[in-house]
Amino acid sequence: AAFGVATLPMPADLPFHPLNVKGKEAIELSLKELGVDYLDLCLIHVPATSALELSASFFTHLYHYWPKMPMWTETSVVGALKALAMQEVKTRQSQAKQERKRSWQNMETAKRRGLCRHIGVSNYPVEFMKEIDEYKTEPIYNEQQELHPLAQFRDVQDYARKAKVTLTG
Repeated sequence: AAFGVATLPMPADLPFHPLNVKGKEAIELSLKELGVDYLDLCLIHVPATSALELSASFFTHLYHYWPKMPMWTETSVVGALKALAMQEVKTRQSQAKQERKRSWQNMETAKRRGLCRHIGVSNYPVEFMKEIDEYKTEPIYNEQQELHPLAQFRDVQDYARKAKVTLTG
């Protein structure tokens, strides 16, 4: 078993959303590179289904962790990225939902094959966890979410409590 492994290898040759195209292969490669037979917990890191969507969700963190970013630009830069990402996702909403569904189903397959004991998500808003509820055959075991005094995400905490999903920060 792997204990305390927080970062998995990311092969350079995999497409943007590895679980969509090479789900089993991505997890198997990680197990091989780590030298273990299974992982206690496997998470889908982010619900983003495009590079633009990922950038919009991540860019806010740059302002808080990289001091060279002028804080006065945060509202306009992050706001513009989020607006562009929302517009892009709306044009392919059905496709994005199918990609998230395929990712979750690949995680369920990995669990059934014994590659992961538990499966979950990271950085998923409540609406996307409820989306998983529509088609899951395995429960969401864990939601990993940024949690600290300035980021409470009460809606995520409430959902996790009601759905019996463990919450880690």
